[in-house]
Amino acid sequence: MTDNKIIILSYGTLRKGYGNSRLVDIPGETKWLGTGKTVKKYQLRASGIPFVNKTPDTQIVVDAWEIDADKHLPKVDRLEGHPEWYNRELIKATINGQTIEGWLYFMENSGSTIIESGDYNDYREPLTNR
Repeated sequence: MTDNKIIILSYGTLRKGYGNSRLVDIPGETKWLGTGKTVKKYQLRASGIPFVNKTPDTQIVVDAWEIDADKHLPKVDRLEGHPEWYNRELIKATINGQTIEGWLYFMENSGSTIIESGDYNDYREPLTNR
């Protein structure tokens, strides 16, 4: 087994308790470091699924996961459609009062709901006309 540890910063369905967290929340293999915020401000949007772009609106709430890059990153990249859909970039976040560097997935898209709080937990999909 390799020991190529990296940190993934998740703001949406990879967050602890969401359905896709199964890719990063693996007892004995990965480590949840906690919940915090990005150091820089970005914009969190959602249209069913969430994404972050680089418009400087608010700090984004993220969960930090330490994972083995060789073993787990290909699965996460596949989920995120990296690099065809989302682009993974190294950024800074504050987790438990400590600044760390981790990988965050960005997608530039403007056709959806802005989540002003920066927390995907606050997202409610708008009702459509029936």
